[in-house]
Amino acid sequence: MLKTILDSTGLNTKVCADLLGLDHKLFRCWVEGQRPIPGYIISELCSVLGVSSAAITSTTPGGSSAVEDAPAIWFRFRSGEKLTDADRELVVVIRKLGHHMDELEELTGSRGVLWSLVFEGIRKEVNKHASFVDQGKAAGKYFRQARQLGFPMVTRDGVKGNGDVLRDNLRNMGLRVVESPMPLSSLEGCSFYVGSPGAEKPCLFANTYKQTWFRRNMVLLHELAHAIFDIETTAASLDFLGHPDQRQIEELRADAFAQEVLAPQELLHHIAETNGLRWDRLDSKSLALLVAHTQVEQRMVVKAALDAKFITEELAGHYRSFEIHDDLRALSERALSTEEYIETKRLSQFAVISPEVRTTTVPARALRLPLPYVIKVVELAKSNDISYGKAAQMLMIDKETLLQRFGPMLEEGMA
Repeated sequence: MLKTILDSTGLNTKVCADLLGLDHKLFRCWVEGQRPIPGYIISELCSVLGVSSAAITSTTPGGSSAVEDAPAIWFRFRSGEKLTDADRELVVVIRKLGHHMDELEELTGSRGVLWSLVFEGIRKEVNKHASFVDQGKAAGKYFRQARQLGFPMVTRDGVKGNGDVLRDNLRNMGLRVVESPMPLSSLEGCSFYVGSPGAEKPCLFANTYKQTWFRRNMVLLHELAHAIFDIETTAASLDFLGHPDQRQIEELRADAFAQEVLAPQELLHHIAETNGLRWDRLDSKSLALLVAHTQVEQRMVVKAALDAKFITEELAGHYRSFEIHDDLRALSERALSTEEYIETKRLSQFAVISPEVRTTTVPARALRLPLPYVIKVVELAKSNDISYGKAAQMLMIDKETLLQRFGPMLEEGMA
């Protein structure tokens, strides 16, 4: 039955074994039914492939069709014309990470289910007969209120948007949030369910390759909207760089949702009033200030201002042409490179957990792990709640690499 399931995913045995970090010959023996699948790997296979343990361990030939055995996500990723091998393999690795995240939640007693209540509340609140743009706006307002993302948010640096708290807020709901570079992919973002069958959670993915932090804030909220409204029926949301999906109305709703959460009219108004900005006389520095404080990219700031009728179409076109990079770097650490940001922030005990240190090595397709996840796994290993071997497995690296990367933290603590 495992062979039938693998055939339906479009992944060959060798590639799947590589991505799971398993011996090729041993995995082939399991697939061909020459050896029984050991119990220790069954739950991981269930999570990665999205099928029940009964389906994986069944030895009845032709017991059920591939369509029944494999979840719809595999057919979406198998048939997509724009999708590359890297895209399909990324799904396997993210689903593998989802399995380890489930394990971490069980170990720490922190299984979050709030996302389901928030999603349900939004679906009940939104008028299904309204335009898709109005649905997105209404959903965005509900989400801000439900997650206490109020405006204005005043910090010592002034009035700011929600970019700095966005990821933690999403993770505290129980959502999976993964950001990693995919240089061989044309995907900008996607969302789909991960986890063991019956306990799946939405996962929001953003491709960080040559994408700014400001842009990724929008991508994550865009994918969140798809998770709320679309992925239960479409299996996965796929958004490509420079190529919007043909489901244009759903894209409009997702864009409206992201804009309402990140750059609502009242936030733009408050920032402009506080800083004495004139909407009809913005220059590159004042536009950069708006971007720095809303924490979204230039295009969204301009569009949000246009939708709020703060500016005209003519001014919007003019403001989109402004080059604000240098001014933005002077105003926001988030405009710096990753290396510059780490150095500027001087991240104390966690400075050693650079993006490279958070990158997996055991799967054939590398993935950059979320920082909070890495910290929790290392802390569990340090407190002897899990073995070093288990920590390496959960971080998808070998034990030797674990000790090389985190040895001082494991031995001396994170003080």
